[in-house]
Parts: sequence; structure tokens; C-alpha cells
Amino acid sequence: MSASDENIFTEHVKTLDRQTTDMPHDVRTKLASRLKKQLRSRGLLKCSAEVFGLSGQYVGEDEAFNELLFESYLHLFYGVGKQAGKQLNFLKMQVNAGNSIDALIQRNLSNFVHDRHQKAFPKNAGIHKNVKAAAQQVVNDQENDVRFVGSSGPNGESKAILGTASSGDNPVEIVSIVRAIRELFVWQATLKIVQRFSDTAVAGTAAGILALFSEGYHPFRLSSLESAIAELAYEPIENARMSSEVKFPDDNGEKPEFVRTILDEDSYLTRQAKVDEFVHEGQLAIFGMSFDEITTDRLLEILACYAEKCRHCDPEKNISQTQVAADVGLPKQTMNDYMKKLRAALETIRS
Repeated sequence: MSASDENIFTEHVKTLDRQTTDMPHDVRTKLASRLKKQLRSRGLLKCSAEVFGLSGQYVGEDEAFNELLFESYLHLFYGVGKQAGKQLNFLKMQVNAGNSIDALIQRNLSNFVHDRHQKAFPKNAGIHKNVKAAAQQVVNDQENDVRFVGSSGPNGESKAILGTASSGDNPVEIVSIVRAIRELFVWQATLKIVQRFSDTAVAGTAAGILALFSEGYHPFRLSSLESAIAELAYEPIENARMSSEVKFPDDNGEKPEFVRTILDEDSYLTRQAKVDEFVHEGQLAIFGMSFDEITTDRLLEILACYAEKCRHCDPEKNISQTQVAADVGLPKQTMNDYMKKLRAALETIRS
């Protein structure tokens, strides 16, 4: 099959049928590259394969990765469960109409990795309780022009969507809610505690909901708010917090404090939580610098690479900037330039 790199999946669908689920080499290579990038950006390549229900030791090793690659292929091109067969029909219809489906495949791949991540590390139970209680609290306060709208609940009340009398008909999309929560300062403290149900978390979520309404982000589905919060929430580990003194090392330098506290931790789950916080704080710092899209993506990739090495690195081994540069495919001088930008971003963080 001959196809341009940009339309490789579109060309694949043109010849795809239900008689075989074998992946052509070029499709496999492209999908594997994109899947690995998605996993790397979330720091999942060195996670236990067992946690994801895969064979082998780590997700990024050949045995586990190939299983996940095939699973993603079935999900993206054929559909699984209730969607079995429907996905291929939909893709065929789009391609026959002259549309490219490569961007759609990329978006669905991102959703697939997100869902597998959430399934492996569930954290939505407490979020659901906090959002439900906070929404009820906001609605019960008569000073707020906020109400439940949409389909009726079991007792006649409408609880699917939260809005006002003047809200439009179309609920705000999850991606917009995620962007708003990132930008609204009132959410930052709540994101650290929202995974566990508590009065403080409910109060913080209620304040965050009112902030969303104040900024015009309504109406929205409570399920969308839960998903947005789950995307951003993380468990705080006090001694892994980064500060303005944190520095990445060069090849001859000492380990920075956040790396030291991560590598000194023997517990697998606690180390993962520390890395998750490192990634979360770093991502917020990078987004807050308003770099151009290319620079932002590269810095996120470098951040994820450091995080991945922290997950399973030998405590006595230094994390070399040269090795990180090689892993992300950057020459030394270009890596130095990006590291200056990354340090500038991290210096905006305060413990």
C-alpha cells in the first residue's frame, strides 16, 4: 500500500474488511509510534504491565506493548463491545464521502489511552461524590442562579446537566472545562484533595463550579465535569513538591530535590504518586508560560521523559540530560535551549 504519512490510516480503511485483523507494516509502524508517544506523555511506558492486564513486566516492553497495540487497533478500526463492527462502518462511510479520518484516529487513540489509564488507576469514585454533593450545595443556595436542567432523575428532579435560566442548549465540552479549570486559580487547591470525599473537597468543588459559571462555562453535564477533574486531579505528596530552587541536573550535576525524593521512595505506588505530582506541577508551569505549540509539545515530551526515568530508575543512578536528549531525539545545543525554557517554567512554581 502506498500512502502519504498524513493519510496512511485513511488509505488503510479503503482496503479494510472484516476477513482479517492483520495490520499492514506501515500502518503498524505509524500506530505504534503514535501509541508510544501517547504512553510516554503520560509516563506509562515503565508502569507495571500487570496493572494494565497485559503480559510481561512493563507496558513499554515488546510483549505488553504489542498486546496493547493490537487492542488499540481493534478499538480504533473495528470497534469492541457494543461498538463491534460499527466503527468500521462509520470509518468506511467517512472515507467514501471523501473525508480524511487520520485526525479522528489520532483523537480516538488519545481517548483510548486515557480510558486505559483511568481503568488501571481508578480515581473517580471520590470525585463523583464530591461533584454530586457540590452541585446539590450550589443549587440549594438560593443566592445562586443555578439549577439542574435536562432529563429527569428518579424523583422527578433534573440532575443530568447544571445550568441557569439563561444557559444555552448545548452543554460545554469536556476539553473546554479542562482548559477552564487549568486557568481558574480557585480550582488549584481542590485538585489536590478532590479524589477523596470530604467536606473540604465538596466546598472547594462548589466554589469551582461557581467560578465556571462566572466565566460563562455553562451549561455542563456533571459527568463532563467529573471527567475533566479526573484528568487534572492528582494525589499530593508533600516532600515531592517542587519549588523555585528546583534545578534539573546537567551531566555532572547533582540530582534535583524532586528527583531525590522520588528515587528514595521504595514503595511502587508512592513513587508513582510522586511522579504524577511532578508531571502535574510541571505541565501547569509549562502551559502557564504561553510558549508556542511546538515548544510546548517538546517541553511536555522532555518532562514526560524525565518522569518515566524517575518511575523505575535505580536510586543511585543519575538521570543524564544527554540520555534524555537522545531519547527525545534532540541535538545537545537544542536540548540546552529547551532546558533553559523548562527551568524558567519550573521556577514559577512555589511549594
